Amino acid sequence: MIRSIALWSALMVAASLHAQPNATLIVHFASASASIGPEDQRELKSLCARLDASSITAVKLEGHTDSRGDIMFNKLLSERRAQAVAKVLSGTCLRRVPMTINEVGAREPAAVGCTPSDHAQNRRVEVFLEFEETSESCGYTILRHPKVDPLMPEAEPQHEIFRVDPSLPIELVASDGVRIRIAAGAIVDQQGNDINGAVEISYRSFNDPWAIIASGIPMHVGDKENAGHMESLGMYEVYASQHGTPLSLREGEVISLTKPTMEERSPGYLDWTLDPTTGAWVEQRQIVTSTSSQPVVVIGEEPSSSARYSYVNAIRRLPMLPDSTVFLDRLASASYCHTEPCGSAVKPFEYEDGQYVSPYPGKAIPAIEVVAEKGVYRGQRVTGFRIKLRNSSSHTEWRAFPTNRIWAYNGPMTRRRFTDKISRRHFYQDIALEVSADGQSGVLRLKDRGTWVELPLDLSYHQGTAADAAAFHDELVAYRGRFEAKRNRFDRRLKEKLVAAKQDLARGKERAWSDARRVMNDSELAMTAMEFDTYAMNSAFTQIQTTNFADASPSSQVTLSFSMRGFGIYNCDQLLRREAIEPQQIAVLDASGNYFPWVTAYGVLESRRTVITYWGDGTGTGRDMRLSKDMSSLLFVGMDGELLLVNEPGSLLRPGKVTLQGVPQQRPQSPEELRALASNE
Repeated sequence: MIRSIALWSALMVAASLHAQPNATLIVHFASASASIGPEDQRELKSLCARLDASSITAVKLEGHTDSRGDIMFNKLLSERRAQAVAKVLSGTCLRRVPMTINEVGAREPAAVGCTPSDHAQNRRVEVFLEFEETSESCGYTILRHPKVDPLMPEAEPQHEIFRVDPSLPIELVASDGVRIRIAAGAIVDQQGNDINGAVEISYRSFNDPWAIIASGIPMHVGDKENAGHMESLGMYEVYASQHGTPLSLREGEVISLTKPTMEERSPGYLDWTLDPTTGAWVEQRQIVTSTSSQPVVVIGEEPSSSARYSYVNAIRRLPMLPDSTVFLDRLASASYCHTEPCGSAVKPFEYEDGQYVSPYPGKAIPAIEVVAEKGVYRGQRVTGFRIKLRNSSSHTEWRAFPTNRIWAYNGPMTRRRFTDKISRRHFYQDIALEVSADGQSGVLRLKDRGTWVELPLDLSYHQGTAADAAAFHDELVAYRGRFEAKRNRFDRRLKEKLVAAKQDLARGKERAWSDARRVMNDSELAMTAMEFDTYAMNSAFTQIQTTNFADASPSSQVTLSFSMRGFGIYNCDQLLRREAIEPQQIAVLDASGNYFPWVTAYGVLESRRTVITYWGDGTGTGRDMRLSKDMSSLLFVGMDGELLLVNEPGSLLRPGKVTLQGVPQQRPQSPEELRALASNE
């Protein structure tokens, strides 16, 4: 027996030593929790500050638990922890880097023992980074302004990436309709030398005040009381890179940006660039600004090619690859309702003429109803409810529980608040149950329009006798087994579809390449299949986008053109002349009535698409602030990054000292959550 114990301890130590020698970062968790603390979130986001961050090619995440709890519970918990880390990393510069997850459970402890300290070390996710081995890379790098620190990196506007040949005239059309033009040979390296080979152009624009706030890009000239605020006609970010190395624009060249718009540029607007050394806006001279209502003239097209035409038409006819998002990623994503892509909806289900109508026509979206039960657990501080599935075939694991099961809510909401907020005229699209290690408590998670709502449960009500406890344990085992089987079945079928689709696509591209070679000219015959694909598809992209742009409606043919003198962040602004009151002493309180220690605040003038920046002293007790009467919202940022939102502060203003009481806000983890914050949903 002693020998067996010694052998087991040796194996555990070996596992511990094996678990984390190469981990780049280790994130720890509270017991039975998959929530990441603020400090660990900052550590994860700091990975992008590494000098070699641009060469990261893959991220491996290993989720671990302590030794308490059953095997299935620990496996699912370790996976949830790794998913939580992946979600944070997906909001950083690593958002396009492939991430793999391995749920280890309690099999590889970092510390051997049963003390609280040992358990704390074992509740973790280990982050492993993989780097490219050579300077050649088929991927791309997201470049960022060195003086901009995003306030909400997970929710800021996404980058668009274009792969181009810099020796040819570059003409791209982004998803917002902005046309980007760069002359042939205008892109050079940092020493001003010509570039050989393809380069990546990254682009994004900032079209509303909340996107600007999320990005952290300043919208003022000067500082604090001496700040002048900008009213923007357009703010854009354009960078070029090759194999992760930043590139420059040749001296004297410009990047032309043309947007379809109904606006006109008055003489008061100036061109600005954000200085990469100081982080301050620097005024440019006005160059290449024009307004035109004439159709856009197409320039710089290459001569037609029969081979290219044949190849591109054949590729267009090939079917697209199916959605490759796996089961757990679909559950976590705001873009899915259960496993179906559904996008966002204003309401999960509309209530019309006494019936619920799905906002997702033609889709088999589950409808999960929470029915509050009156009279159950009366006299106790517990709210009882049932789960009613309108499409039970989507959640077969829930059949493990009796349909008449009354669950006991054990959270802070009153019975009336629970009924109004959770159950009344409300449907959910996903459901998941998580149970603590001792089986006495749990959390019921319900997904509504991409956001999970968590309801704490007291499970002791189902285990009053030994027989009841045994029956409930069997139900939990069946539930977990069915859930895992459903997940594995979905991912297996998805993998089979992807393999078949990729094989069909490869065969289709081979046929297209073979047919195109019959009509190629000499320069095209000298290309490899990969080189010809890049040449043909890039040219086709320009032509397709040009055609769409030129055929637009007359209203969208009104264009406004700007020019950037280099890669970076550009802004076309006039200094804001706004209706404002005299400076007042503004005190800021949190929801509990305590002073909120804010250091920065952002006021949103929604009608003017403008952001006003304020600076606080970290006390919240009183600050001279000149607030606008037409300000729609005011977001305060605390010393530790916490957020407090005050809606329509202009309606609260009056002479003398003013006290504003805000509502705490979770930091948005996606553009969808940011829109919900901005619209006060």
